[in-house]
Order: sequence, then C-alpha cells, then structure tokens
Amino acid sequence: QSKRGHELAYLNTAWTVQVIRGYILWIICIIAAYPLSAFYAQPRLVWLIPVSGFSAVLSGHFSTGIFTTNRELNLKHQTILEILTQISSIIVMVVFAYIYPSVWALVAGSLFATALKAILSHRLDRSIRNSFYWDAKIARSMVSFGGWVFLSTMLGFFVNSGSSLILAKFLTMTELGLFSMGVTLAKVVEQVFNQIGNRVVIPIFAKIKNQPNSEIRSRVFKVRLAIMAIFLPPLWVMTIFPQEITFLLFDVRYQGAAWVLQLFALTFIPTIINGIGMFYLAFGDTFTLARVTLIKSIGYFICL
Repeated sequence: QSKRGHELAYLNTAWTVQVIRGYILWIICIIAAYPLSAFYAQPRLVWLIPVSGFSAVLSGHFSTGIFTTNRELNLKHQTILEILTQISSIIVMVVFAYIYPSVWALVAGSLFATALKAILSHRLDRSIRNSFYWDAKIARSMVSFGGWVFLSTMLGFFVNSGSSLILAKFLTMTELGLFSMGVTLAKVVEQVFNQIGNRVVIPIFAKIKNQPNSEIRSRVFKVRLAIMAIFLPPLWVMTIFPQEITFLLFDVRYQGAAWVLQLFALTFIPTIINGIGMFYLAFGDTFTLARVTLIKSIGYFICL
C-alpha cells in the first residue's frame, strides 16, 4: 500500500518490526498458557500453547520478498513455496502421528512448515537481503497505518474463532470436535477467498487507487462480480447439501457436523456479496475497516 514499499530502508524496518512482533506474540503465548489451561481444565495446554506459539517467532523471520512479489502480482514462486510447505507439513504430521499418535503431530507439522517457509522465503526476491534496520519515521508511519489494522485483525480473530473459544468451555470434546469439523469444512471457501484477496485483489485495488472515480468504480464492480461468480456456487452447494457432503467425506459418527457446515456456509454468503473490506485496506482507510469490524464483532457476540 505504501509508495515507499520498494525502498530497502522501508523493507528492512518492516522486517525488524515483524521480527519483534513475533517474539512479543510468543511471550504472550507463554504467559497465557497456564491461565488458559486452568480455564479449559486441559493441563496439556501448558505446553501446547507455548510450543505451537513459537511459530510466531518463525513467521516473524519471513522475508519481505513475500510482500514485494505479492505487490507486483508475481505469484508463481509464492504458489510453489506454499505448495512445498503444505506438502512438507502433511508429511511430517503423518510420520509423527504414525510414530507417536497425538495432537503433537499437528504442532510438529505446523512448526516444520513455518520454519521451511521462513528459510525459502528469502529466495523469493534475491534483490533484497533483509537485515535489522530501524528508521523511526518509517516505523511511525507503519504504526499509524497498522494500528487500526491491528484492532481489525484482533476483532476479526475473535469473530472467526470466538465460537470455538467460548464453546470449548461448555461442550464435551466430542461435541466440540463435531462443531470444529463443520466450521473447518465451511471455512475452506473463506480461506481461499482470503488468499485471493490478499494476493490478488488488494494489489489490484492499490494500483488503481489514483485513477478517476468512474474507472475505480468500474474495476471494483468487475472484481466483485468475479469474486461472486467464483465463491457463491460452492457456498450454495454447502448450504443446500450439507448432509450429502459430510456423508461423502466421513462415516456416520460425524454426521452431526452437517448442520454446522450449513449454517457457517450460509453466513459467509453476505461477506462474498459485500466483499468491500479489501477496498478500504488497499486505499489506506484502515479506520473505516476497523469500524466495520467492530460493528460486526458487537453484533456477533450479542448473538453468540
């Protein structure tokens, strides 16, 4: 989004901020581990949260090449990187689960994939070699832009994960597992939508933001139309045929996830039709984005 997004000083300051943020998030995980394990009466969370939270440190070392290649819509190498890390994650999980079948297989696969991505990301844009650098003026501009983004992200996290966090206190592990399974299936479309939004739509909007309003309106309309054409059909299928989908994928023990899949797929349809949040972010209007997310969060938690 920034006009200075190609400057080495800007990129290295951003990388430094990113590394610091990763360690701060990990420290928060360490501090929160015991209170959360006591709240949910799950002693193993004392170790699971800090260990899995170390992924924040690893992702903090991602090269800024991820963002510069994304900014220029150079998606080939990014796609290869994502596929490699996903495949490696699955392999590590399967091997670990075969040797020691437990939840730690998921943690091991995730940490390995994040570490691999951190290493390989530095080969995406070889014109940039990230190193620690600090420019106070650049850092202030990032904080100014990112403050409302931080609030929006935090609220968005609680909207997306609040149901699981709250219900985990009141449901059995079996009920929570069925609920999470239905939500996960429904969110496949959302995850693809977010990936395309971050990697394609936001850079497109950022490139056209200085054009006349009539041109911007026309381009935005076309982008939104394309998004609806791609994502509404699978959501309709999930909404109309949830029983058939769960029956196809799982045995009879997991059919209780069908109604969750149906409801979550249905509630994501308005987001696809609206699809304007990325517009605010690309144009630098993070305050409006935060207000919209706040309104959504308040409504969500009242209903929940």
